[in-house]
Amino acid sequence: FSSASFALPCLWGFALLGEPVSPLRLTAIAIICAAIYFLCLYNNKTQTRLSVAAFAFLLAVSVSQGFNQIFQKQFTLAEGSSTITAYTFYTFVFASVLTVILLPFFKSETPRAQICKKFLAKRALLLICLSTAGIFAASFLQASAAKGIDASVMYPVLNGLSVCSGTLMSVFIFGEKPKKESVIGIILVLTALLMNTLGK
Repeated sequence: FSSASFALPCLWGFALLGEPVSPLRLTAIAIICAAIYFLCLYNNKTQTRLSVAAFAFLLAVSVSQGFNQIFQKQFTLAEGSSTITAYTFYTFVFASVLTVILLPFFKSETPRAQICKKFLAKRALLLICLSTAGIFAASFLQASAAKGIDASVMYPVLNGLSVCSGTLMSVFIFGEKPKKESVIGIILVLTALLMNTLGK
């Protein structure tokens, strides 16, 4: 669901940054929307139906991610690529401080929460560190790319490729069987990527 966040930086790029609007580019964005639908349909086929609260939460995540992409683009335009490392570092610092401040409001004392807490403390620290390093690297590379690529090209393709790579990893790493939804989604993402390249 959060993959739809690219809509905000796309609109921002078209309306305020003067990025060119071409039929080919708009078609590519529409194809990416369709690809994300098919890939999410594949990834969520075993999940239960979303509640209103869960839907609202995911919508908030998508909107906040969209604004994050907008601010990332604006920063690279205003400051250039020389300060991207500082931007990425301080983004993580502020996010960590905010997490620590808000954490007491989300504490749970249920037995399941206590078990999860012990598991995280003892078993998953390495995975958390690796995940943090991966997110940091992705944020740095994304900010670096944002300097020279239009928001209306970069963020739709990036989000489509993210869902696509998640699907491929579920097949090749976790041994899930590919289904028609995943194949259609991957083909659509690659088609949109080609169209975006031709539409520059």
